[in-house]
Amino acid sequence: AAAMGVAPEAARRGHKEAWKLARSNPAFGNYWRHAFQVAGVPEADVTNERIAACQEALGAALSQSYPDTLETMRAVAEQHGSMVIIGMISNHITEPPLFEYCAQGAGLHQLVSHPSLLVVSQSVGCAKPDAKIFRLWLDRLHELDPSILPSECLFLDDKQANVAAAIAEGWQSEVYNAGTMPAGTLRELLRRRGLFMPLPPAPPLSAEIQAACVEAKERGSVAFRAADYAGALEAYSLAM
Repeated sequence: AAAMGVAPEAARRGHKEAWKLARSNPAFGNYWRHAFQVAGVPEADVTNERIAACQEALGAALSQSYPDTLETMRAVAEQHGSMVIIGMISNHITEPPLFEYCAQGAGLHQLVSHPSLLVVSQSVGCAKPDAKIFRLWLDRLHELDPSILPSECLFLDDKQANVAAAIAEGWQSEVYNAGTMPAGTLRELLRRRGLFMPLPPAPPLSAEIQAACVEAKERGSVAFRAADYAGALEAYSLAM
């Protein structure tokens, strides 16, 4: 609102209307000018500098992420490897590149199993809850592995309408809202479905091994530390 130079309510109204027009229209290229117009800013006052300032401010907000959600998904990827395929369907804007702020902030390009499985509504011309975007994502998945059934796909979304649309397509689906649900919710949801298995706790080290580690640390020698830790590592491996 501050960057747009209007009241918060006017800024929200402008963004909402521009978003509605842009999110499933690849040809829509006047996001900011439309947002300013709806917010009541005269055309003569909409300069490239003002647009750049607004995009920078919005980009900073969009770059924020939810650490608990990301850590959980990264843990799933690490534990299951290629046995679990991770993708994303996002109702978002690619022109201007607003989605990219989210992707960079959350590391989404690194999280998804394949670039084609990161589907953004404006770039494909359809948006959730339209069935077309679910079918498009599944088609892309089948290009990687044609054996996967819709019933083997788990879709999480913060809107009930999108969850209902996924279920209608034969997917498994649940409501998950990282912004309102407590930390740990996603881990528990995935654990119930067998997709997140907590690692077993590390076994306690004996007093003798702890003393050896302290002594090795005090020596400050990498060579000595490696030798003295050998017994501790062997004991740890056996206990596991």
